[in-house]
Amino acid sequence: MSGMSTEAPSERELLQAYRELMEDVALPDDEQTRNFAEHVAGAHSWYKHLPPLPPGRRFAFYLDRDAGRERETLQNGRSVYIDRTADTPFKFHYTWMTTAAYRKKFGYWNYAVGGPSAVMSTQPTTPEEWGRWYHLDAKWPLLLHRAGWVPLPRQITVASTCFVTNWIHDAADLHWFGANRPVYLAEYHARRAIWPDDPDVVRYQPFADRFSAAHGRDRSPENWQALDGEARTFWETERPLMRQRIFDTMLAARAATERFLASDA
Repeated sequence: MSGMSTEAPSERELLQAYRELMEDVALPDDEQTRNFAEHVAGAHSWYKHLPPLPPGRRFAFYLDRDAGRERETLQNGRSVYIDRTADTPFKFHYTWMTTAAYRKKFGYWNYAVGGPSAVMSTQPTTPEEWGRWYHLDAKWPLLLHRAGWVPLPRQITVASTCFVTNWIHDAADLHWFGANRPVYLAEYHARRAIWPDDPDVVRYQPFADRFSAAHGRDRSPENWQALDGEARTFWETERPLMRQRIFDTMLAARAATERFLASDA
């Protein structure tokens, strides 16, 4: 395909563009997949940036021809990707590595994090609204094709996403949440009202109740100190569960990608 039409591309054109992008992309092996799961768990200070309660934030794990490369924007506004090398002048993050080192360790794995697509004043009250709130129906993430940005096929997107809380990180500190505490509590209680039997909701309920009490009725230093101790105990059991979740999601994403590329879809 020489390129997509100037009009909004059809679903068929998007799927064909995705196939073109994946022509030379090798499926990562289990070691690369495990390496990337561990990398993502410590890739950022998630204890600062992710909620401590469900639903958490939506992560997508997918194969990307440009994984491990540097994105640049040209003067005409178009984006291109170039390899990172030892001569790359700006090494922007503590996880920075050359493209060659990245590909050897992780293959073509990449990830994206999505947050709410609406403000808290429009708190979702139904499963459908929750889907829109976290843009579960959106074309996300996007890959760069020569003719424009291309979303993952729907069947891969479904397999490649999961929800993650801050407990995935090696550190979990309640004091980072600050002004976001009422937001995280509202998200949790809204989800609990709709899906009271959701395994995450049930597992987090004792901690959520204590977190809510510390935020509301009793904000004494003694209460927060006690909650810190409970948080540490909860982190010890929740951290391996979160890490296994992203690894299992990556395995599902790899399998879905392989099935799609082998099909006539």
